Amino acid sequence: MQIAVLQPVSLQTETGTVVVLVLLGCALTYLALRAVFSRELRLLQAQLEELKAATAAKRTEVAEVPKAMAAAAGVGASSLLQPCPEVSQVVTEVRQPVTAESSEEPSEEILVLIAAAVSAFLGKRARVRHTRLVHSEGVSPWAQQGRVFVQASHNLGVSHHG
Repeated sequence: MQIAVLQPVSLQTETGTVVVLVLLGCALTYLALRAVFSRELRLLQAQLEELKAATAAKRTEVAEVPKAMAAAAGVGASSLLQPCPEVSQVVTEVRQPVTAESSEEPSEEILVLIAAAVSAFLGKRARVRHTRLVHSEGVSPWAQQGRVFVQASHNLGVSHHG
């Protein structure tokens, strides 16, 4: 009868085999992921090219809009970029400096607009007691900040009427 003698397997051989299998798995995973990433990159590049083409088409469409509007209005495209005379007149009137007699007392319409704005802001009826034009040219930022501080210090919720 023969007795089977088991040969001790070297621990180094098993460790070497495990290391080789792990490295082989890492290499295969790397190659698989590289292929997936390459495919995704090609798809994204194709989508980017499609978006570039669509953007170029939209730019062409938008560039044609003033020409189409001019053709529909029966005028040249360059005249669409010029302001109409009525707007130019209003802008010129608004830009004119305020004269001394008009700065003393604002018109009734202006007072009504101021009262409406204050009423809308406060949520209750407001009475305008006094108005004064403050010229913004040459106003010190310190003076402006002082006005803001004083106006903010007023308690608007308290009624001073008996």
